[in-house]
Amino acid sequence: MTPLYHKKSLSSSPLAHEVFPNTPSGCPSCGCSSLKFIRVQPPSPHYGCYRCAGCDCFRGWVPKPETKQRREELNCAIAQLLGSPHISEWERGFLTSIKNQPKLSPRQREILSQIQARVGGEG
Repeated sequence: MTPLYHKKSLSSSPLAHEVFPNTPSGCPSCGCSSLKFIRVQPPSPHYGCYRCAGCDCFRGWVPKPETKQRREELNCAIAQLLGSPHISEWERGFLTSIKNQPKLSPRQREILSQIQARVGGEG
């Protein structure tokens, strides 16, 4: 049986993991402000996680790089649409409401596609 996760090796130091100093909020358990990235092994659905560098307390999941890129592209597309003079006030409100949402529903994706098709066609 393979371990659920492994620490990303960056050096030969005893702590073979990537440390992210000066995180915005300290660990609730020990107050440490550094995180380590741990790559999660399949069959886990997660890409990786952050753990406290001081006490190894779980601090959050790390999105897959392709998921992060897809979100950035989506936010860029939304920002471009928000800059268009061809959208209605309702569409502007809708786009603003989904701008930083981590995941869109199928209906939200459908409406976004309709707005993109309409505004793209008016160029």
